[in-house]
Amino acid sequence: MPPVSLSRPDHIATSLPQSGYSPHAIRHDIQGLRALAISMVLLFHAGFPFMTGGYIGVDVFFVISGFLITRMLVVEKEKTGCINLSAFYARRIRRLLPAASVALVVTALLIFALYSPLEQSQLIRSFFASVVYLSNVWFAYQSTDYLGDNVEIDPFLHTWSLSVEEQFYLFWPLLILLLPINNRKATNIHPLIILVGSVFLISAISSLFIGSISRPWAFFASPFRAWEFAMGGLAFCIDHRKTVISALLSKALVSSGLSGILLAAFFYDKSTPFPDFYAFLPTLGTLLVLIGGRQSNWFINLSKLPWIRGLGDISYSLYLWHWPLIAIPLSIMGELSAYERLGCVCLSLILGTLSFRYIENPIRFNRPLSLSPMRGLALGIALTLFGVSLTYTLKSVAEAELQTIEQFEVLSVRSFLSKVYLDGCHLGFTDVSFSDCSYGIPASPNTLVLFGDSHAAQWFPALEKFSELYGYRLISLTKSACPSAHATPYNKAFGRPYTECGAWQNRVFERILQERPLLVILSNSSAHVGTRDNQISSSDWRKGMQETLSVIQESGSKTLIIRDTPRFPKDIPICLSRAIWTHTATSQCGAPISHALNTTLFTLDQATAEGFTNVRFLDFSDVLCEKDQCPPMINGHIGYKDTHHLALPTVQELGTRLDKELTQILTSPPSASSSNGPSMVLSQTEHSSYP
Repeated sequence: MPPVSLSRPDHIATSLPQSGYSPHAIRHDIQGLRALAISMVLLFHAGFPFMTGGYIGVDVFFVISGFLITRMLVVEKEKTGCINLSAFYARRIRRLLPAASVALVVTALLIFALYSPLEQSQLIRSFFASVVYLSNVWFAYQSTDYLGDNVEIDPFLHTWSLSVEEQFYLFWPLLILLLPINNRKATNIHPLIILVGSVFLISAISSLFIGSISRPWAFFASPFRAWEFAMGGLAFCIDHRKTVISALLSKALVSSGLSGILLAAFFYDKSTPFPDFYAFLPTLGTLLVLIGGRQSNWFINLSKLPWIRGLGDISYSLYLWHWPLIAIPLSIMGELSAYERLGCVCLSLILGTLSFRYIENPIRFNRPLSLSPMRGLALGIALTLFGVSLTYTLKSVAEAELQTIEQFEVLSVRSFLSKVYLDGCHLGFTDVSFSDCSYGIPASPNTLVLFGDSHAAQWFPALEKFSELYGYRLISLTKSACPSAHATPYNKAFGRPYTECGAWQNRVFERILQERPLLVILSNSSAHVGTRDNQISSSDWRKGMQETLSVIQESGSKTLIIRDTPRFPKDIPICLSRAIWTHTATSQCGAPISHALNTTLFTLDQATAEGFTNVRFLDFSDVLCEKDQCPPMINGHIGYKDTHHLALPTVQELGTRLDKELTQILTSPPSASSSNGPSMVLSQTEHSSYP
């Protein structure tokens, strides 16, 4: 979120003097940094390909905020010996909440008008979290991938940085208040450096540590972002010592700092593990620019240009409006042309300017509010209560609409959780140990094993029913984003190789060798394999699958590999809910078979299985897809619970065919030779049918 300014607009101040420095001086270079930061964020979110790392603009804002707020608080404490907390919080409320409240309310009303009840019921939680300044916690809890491909579904996502800043404003004044500083003594800087340095070190180290466990918490949570504000505080400590620097050094610092910021903006992208160590480049660059600003330099002169100064002025309001104006059209239209994206940018500039002129500044400098901190605090409470009340009103309307027959069917598909999830037998990212997880007839000597990721877990209801009906013991061994092929994928949530996956796979192998089941059923998401940095290469997949099949063959078990199901560009229940809401065709939610069905993984598994006996393949593509299209509905019911997982009714319907295949495999004698390859492949191209 763009940082707060001091008590008056920067553009009315005189230029920064080269000598006789005052801590109250307005910094034109900060307006330039604001203009640069908001431009980077705006172009990144608008999808312009040259600004792949523009998200680092938020980090620039964090450092600026740390600098300005530390300066404001320290100067006040040196002058008066204390900090008027009520006045401080009232200023922040007048500066931030009115413009934010208008933008959030308008966004919520647009969602209510344009989105389906299912989407409304989900997004209203983000709205509520934004209203109570906890959206960063909400998105971290949701394990949201800010740099993922589908974040445009949430028009409130950008509020995470607003919440981080508001939480910073809450605790930072209390820490400064405790410092033994007064009367502008030279020794005042020492306790401030200790405070800032301690926060920087603790937060930065914690951020690196938590980033290896949970990337969303490292990205969104304020304790792991506090080091960026502390870096701004460090810039103030250096600035406050009134050290005179030469013009040459000033230019070198500013040029180096801006180079670091621009390098990150142009060369980072969505695959960059962030924040991690990568966040140090743009934040250190901002620190250098702030330090270099003690002396007149080329960037200060550039920042005085009216259009740059103006962009810096409206940076906060522009930040509030730009994301909803991009996210809502993206969600409705699916994709935007370059001209449409440019139109969203222009509309953002217009609304940002109007918000700055007619909401932000008039309330911020309103004299009756300025003279009474209690009025400012009351304004904040009133705006918050209004937002909470609107949340519950919109929530009630959406829930009532979801009770209609058609919408309730969509909601039911979306909300169903398989027993393995409820029992904790489908493991999360960090889990490597599993319990018995036996289903069907637990006392049966005849055992089946289900092994793979969530695309294997989706078959559990049908396999459990089969096991109960025919007297088998079913062991479910599934883990999120972890395939059955013995290969280590890259986990974007962790920002590192998914080592927990390999550890879990080894334990599964031990379990299979111990249990020696009659049959092991494998199924994996086709998204694991590809050429992107976070995907497994084809050669590594074949090697990993070969190891898995070798372990299964060593156990004396048969293997059934179920081909992966279609993957759609749209979330099927959300798309269907919106189609029902807008009375449009549900067929638009489907996808061409060439886009929905990935043939790479299936082909690799078939080629790998050629050297093994007792490996069969099962392909349901002829049921899930038609001649050239994969529809969202299967025989009159909703086929999928999201973009790539089957809905329970679909699994139940396919269960009949699965039962026949399992019976055939389990009652057939083992193959005598491996030279014949897989004993059965049922593929879409052959349109094979069951006897």
